[in-house]
Amino acid sequence: MQKQKVLVCVSRFEERCAEARERLLAAGLDVTFTEKKLRELPAEEVRDLIAGIDAAIVGMDPWGEEMFAMAPQLKVISRFGVGVDTIDLEGARRRRIYVTNAAGSNAQAVAELAVFLMLGALRHGGELSHAMTEGRWLRRMGGELSGKTVGLIGFGEIGRRTAELVRAFGAEVIAYKRSPAPELAGKYGVTFLSREEVMENCDILSLHIPGTPDNYHMVNRETLNRMRRGAILINTGRGSLVDESALAEAVSSGQLAGAGLDVFEAEPLAADSPLRKNPHIFLLPHTGGETEEAYRQIGLGAVQGVLEVLSGKEPSHWVNRW
Repeated sequence: MQKQKVLVCVSRFEERCAEARERLLAAGLDVTFTEKKLRELPAEEVRDLIAGIDAAIVGMDPWGEEMFAMAPQLKVISRFGVGVDTIDLEGARRRRIYVTNAAGSNAQAVAELAVFLMLGALRHGGELSHAMTEGRWLRRMGGELSGKTVGLIGFGEIGRRTAELVRAFGAEVIAYKRSPAPELAGKYGVTFLSREEVMENCDILSLHIPGTPDNYHMVNRETLNRMRRGAILINTGRGSLVDESALAEAVSSGQLAGAGLDVFEAEPLAADSPLRKNPHIFLLPHTGGETEEAYRQIGLGAVQGVLEVLSGKEPSHWVNRW
């Protein structure tokens, strides 16, 4: 009987996710590992890689109709991570291709990074560190997280863990959730408000929602101008949530005191981006889930989705349900 074929296109998967790799191989699958980003390859190379595969474990490469047509046997796309905005979910649904993710696996890592960005922005970490590397002894008066009102847009697993962490610092938490649940408010000590109320009544706004068409540029000139003067924006969600030009202007004008960003609308961030020009904007290269602990969990979660589908089971973290 011919082995089912799996393509893993995740950088350094074999090295960083050894336990997940062994689970794939132990299942008797024909596994191909590639370091290549499919979006950067010629179409014929992509076709050679994905023709005949039954499953794919994928990073941020786009998967849509063109890709589906090259892989007619494809049964499951398992996202190495949580966000699935680069996958055509409806197209996959029409073709009965399961899309799964590693839900919750990077929540602690991203929540900790969000708090790191808050602290860095409050204490001018990016500017002061850069000055030190240039040989300058620059001083800046910063602020404390204690006593601040932190507003969370999105209250899934990452938002909840962020709430726990900032409350330990002595911050108050207000949050927006599409369907707020009273039991969550009590459990996490947060007050649920409308999205507009959260954005207008916080000292630090932290984004924890996916990049969907409905959320595109939800942080824009209008919403930035309605925020408290001197507030800070943190984004570890998706770059498409923020109008980057409007954010750069808001920080330059003093409407916002600063920002901490780990995600961008186009990645890598362009060398001429206005975000690079402001010392009060703390930038990181989309590293939210990149901890040893998170990679282990993400790898195992991604492999779980593949093994469940290829063994005929309904996947635990099925995103595009039909």
